[in-house]
Amino acid sequence: MSAVQKKKPTLEQQVNEEGIRFLGKHVSREKAAALFAATLLACAMPMILGVRDWARIPQMVTTGLVGINGEDDSLPRWAVVFLIPGLMCLLNVIVHGQLMLHQSKMKIPPKQIRVVGRWGIPIVGTFLSAGMIQYAAGEAVLPLPFTASCILCLAMMLLGGHLWDCPTNAVLSLRHAFTGMVQEGDSWKSLHRFAAIVWLAAGLAALLDTMLHNQVAVIGVTALLAALILPELWAKRGE
Repeated sequence: MSAVQKKKPTLEQQVNEEGIRFLGKHVSREKAAALFAATLLACAMPMILGVRDWARIPQMVTTGLVGINGEDDSLPRWAVVFLIPGLMCLLNVIVHGQLMLHQSKMKIPPKQIRVVGRWGIPIVGTFLSAGMIQYAAGEAVLPLPFTASCILCLAMMLLGGHLWDCPTNAVLSLRHAFTGMVQEGDSWKSLHRFAAIVWLAAGLAALLDTMLHNQVAVIGVTALLAALILPELWAKRGE
């Protein structure tokens, strides 16, 4: 008589509810919607760079790749400018959709979705799409000022995402904006929610500035200063 095979427990069954929330990168609906909108715009931002350099990009862009027929697998100009960033946008939609779907079912997403997370596609997509457009336009690919500016912009957005539901014991917080003992409450939450929105918007504005000028210029600097000052003014308003 053959032994009864025991069904291997699923990952959800091996961890508790708190573990599912952590592994599944669960966030509130408001934060999920805000991060989805911000990352989608970040993925699409290299299109601005492509439109700016449209006249310098040839009708057909050689990729250096060989197609099935043995010929160079060139891409039309519109594909370099719009299709590649558009593909990044589509992948971003899929990842965010998978995270939201599994969160609603209280299940852990597939490993590849967990690894990519909400920021993997916009980070990779920004440099991949922009680098391809710069190559097509005959420019230096990802020069240092451009790369450093993109890193700064994405870091600003990452900070905004962190501040959205920042706990009082977090290392990165706006604790200095309060006087006296800081308590978990509406003032803490509202300040950090406001700061998160400001930093996300400032990061996007600085990224737009980078796509227009190859580095952070007037718009980006103004956005950064606003991100530093406005949360402080919001905190002082509540005192």
